[in-house]
Amino acid sequence: MVVLQAVGHNPTGVDPTREQWTEIAQVCKTKQFIVVLDCAYHGFATGDLEEDAWVMRYFADQDINLFLAQSFSKNLGLYSERVGALAVISKDTQINNAIQTNMELNIQKIWSTCAGQGGRIVNLIVNDEVLFAKWKSQMLTMTERIKTMRQQLVDSLRNLDTPGNWDHIETQIGMYSYSGLTAKQVEYMRSKHIFMPSSGRICLSGLSTKNMQYVAKCIDEAVRKYPENDIRYLLGEAVVVGEVIVVVIVVVVVVVVVVVVVVVVVVVVVVVVVGGGGEEKATVIIIAVVVVVVVVVVVVVVVVVVVLVVVVVAAVVIVEK
Repeated sequence: MVVLQAVGHNPTGVDPTREQWTEIAQVCKTKQFIVVLDCAYHGFATGDLEEDAWVMRYFADQDINLFLAQSFSKNLGLYSERVGALAVISKDTQINNAIQTNMELNIQKIWSTCAGQGGRIVNLIVNDEVLFAKWKSQMLTMTERIKTMRQQLVDSLRNLDTPGNWDHIETQIGMYSYSGLTAKQVEYMRSKHIFMPSSGRICLSGLSTKNMQYVAKCIDEAVRKYPENDIRYLLGEAVVVGEVIVVVIVVVVVVVVVVVVVVVVVVVVVVVVVGGGGEEKATVIIIAVVVVVVVVVVVVVVVVVVVLVVVVVAAVVIVEK
């Protein structure tokens, strides 16, 4: 069994494309998975009920045993009622009959008879053309507001020149966003009375034009105050540090080559000039080889030390920033 979120993925805000969904469905079909599609934000991803329903309808058309769990808590504002529906889709009649029997038994054991007020509200709205059209319009308004909040948050961070790349907030979808803030930065945000999970997930519906600048300012302060574990912030610095290290290594390697060449040349000259018997030449050559080995070892040690020093210094500079 595999559980997949249909639209408006919580907490990432990243939904697969249709092409990716097609591949996912093919894997589920090949592996004969039982698929549970969790649809808690129908209409809150794009603002269009039909568009958001594509994934569910596509999976329903495949030869896949499917559970479709749908909630009206968010898109109809019925949080206290917890209204939803579970659809079971299978082309195997025997499986359908077995599931229905087991569901009836478990429903009787767990809650027997659920409250009906929320369900009646949903039934009234979806079966009245005027109310249904009004609901879709209001949902589109809410979705567009969330999109606007995303854009304004990104614009505010860019205006503050906040370190890092914040494009991901703009491209994500639905009510939530993985901000990329670290646990330490989230802790700072909480000290400013802005609350979110340690993962850095933001609920965009909590943003408004009144609190936007304050939230952006606090994010900016958090990133600047605790940048050491922020990969997005360090990325630009890491490129510079990497370039410096490469230059240092190249220079040292060139020096090593030059030194070795010089030593070898000196050895050859010494052997030729000194002349003498075979034993004397052999002794001179052995001494020369030892000198070359020592020089190479020393230079290698120097290279390693220099690289480590550069890395440590660069790390200190980044942390201090």
